[in-house]
Amino acid sequence: MTYNGYYNYNVWNILLWIDNERRLYDMKIKAFDKHYRKETSRKQFTRDLNRLGATAHKQYSDIKKKKLTQKEIIEIRKSLRDDYKEYKEYRDEHGKY
Repeated sequence: MTYNGYYNYNVWNILLWIDNERRLYDMKIKAFDKHYRKETSRKQFTRDLNRLGATAHKQYSDIKKKKLTQKEIIEIRKSLRDDYKEYKEYRDEHGKY
């Protein structure tokens, strides 16, 4: 069962918090900037995205469970990577975000 085009409600909720909570959004853009400037490896970028999803889940999600499932982690990371592609395209065309 999907929710608003995402894997489930929890994934949608976490991604919503990331884009609408200033601290989380700043973490996202910082990770994007570091990867864009090639200051981090793909492996470190993946860790940063995982940390961002975990932080959003622990501090903001209204689904109170101890851990995200592996599928939820993969879906969150995939969505954030898609956001990064859009960010990179915009940045390449227009300069800083």
